[in-house]
Amino acid sequence: MEVNNGDYISLIGPNGSGKSTLIKLLSNDLKPSLGSIYFKSQNISNWNVMEIAKYRAILPQSNMLNFAFTVLDIIKMGRYPFKGTCTNFQNEMVCMKLIEIFDLENHIHQNYMTLSGGEKQRVQLARVFSQIWDEEKDYENKILILDEPTSALDIKHQIMLIELLKNINKNGLTIIIVLHDLNQAIMNANKLLVLNEGKIAAFGGVENIVESKMLDKVFGINIDILESNEVQNKLLIYNN
Repeated sequence: MEVNNGDYISLIGPNGSGKSTLIKLLSNDLKPSLGSIYFKSQNISNWNVMEIAKYRAILPQSNMLNFAFTVLDIIKMGRYPFKGTCTNFQNEMVCMKLIEIFDLENHIHQNYMTLSGGEKQRVQLARVFSQIWDEEKDYENKILILDEPTSALDIKHQIMLIELLKNINKNGLTIIIVLHDLNQAIMNANKLLVLNEGKIAAFGGVENIVESKMLDKVFGINIDILESNEVQNKLLIYNN
């Protein structure tokens, strides 16, 4: 498979189909047993860790952070790759902007360990976004990889995240996002990557995959489509 600059790819599939494993491969946490993964024409194993971190940010499915850092401390961690290339003031401004975006103003100096699950998720999202944030809104050649980012979020913050991703993708950011909600998956993506039993079941344009009956077979349910003039406005209805 090939991911092009500016793609918005929703990665879907049943439990155990290999979604999180693929994310670990893309993040170089796992080494492929066969084949290679290239980023900007260079094998990801050959990239300097600090250098690739300026272009690729990853939110894993779980974040096992068990230290009493403040919310601001954790978000600042996303700016570490830019130490020496951005001023402390620039880094601080990026972090404060994302604190506002992710509705964390009342938690800036709070111990991360005392936050709710949804609040922790917003902090981790702010950290990841701070890593690739560009005040000039130039996201060409940058990629954001998110593994189930909406899982702990309430509906307000789910909508906020989806809108943010939509807008930042328009400015060139490449996105790969793992989602279980199929309607969220087709909302903004231009491509779907469907995994099943550790293999690619389908990869291509959203409309072509949605209008096929392949998703019924992969998920083992009947999926009806409420039609609209635009594929992003289609609504998938599930039936046993």
